[in-house]
Amino acid sequence: WNWVALLALAAGVLPNLPGFIGSLPGNTAPPFFAKIYNWAWFVGFLVAAAVYLGGMKALVSAGSREPGAVRAGA
Repeated sequence: WNWVALLALAAGVLPNLPGFIGSLPGNTAPPFFAKIYNWAWFVGFLVAAAVYLGGMKALVSAGSREPGAVRAGA
């Protein structure tokens, strides 16, 4: 399991949840979250990509590698 990828997935979904809930019948969302939900695909992708890239860079700099990863030059 790549825990950084799972964290990135959750981080990409979370900003869109209030807008999604507000779009359901009988619910409302603050205008900020409604606007984010209109751009949910892009917001989710950008947040998830940023979290994933940052997390993987942190793992590499800490010396950790995912099982089966290929070391450069090996």
